[in-house]
Amino acid sequence: MAVKELLCDLGVPSDQIVAVLGLGYENKWHLPDVDADGGLNENAPKNRSVIILDAGSKDALQLLGS
Repeated sequence: MAVKELLCDLGVPSDQIVAVLGLGYENKWHLPDVDADGGLNENAPKNRSVIILDAGSKDALQLLGS
């Protein structure tokens, strides 16, 4: 909910935020934390991100189960 609160603090009306989801590691935007050799993937911090989608987009509808 921290993301929603921040967006609202920045002026986004709360009724325009349809859902806030934690996707974990099972999503198409996730990058593996380790590379093929077992070393830390330098891109892994990109997993700690916020992805904003139009509620009517194909990806959003799939995530929302609509």
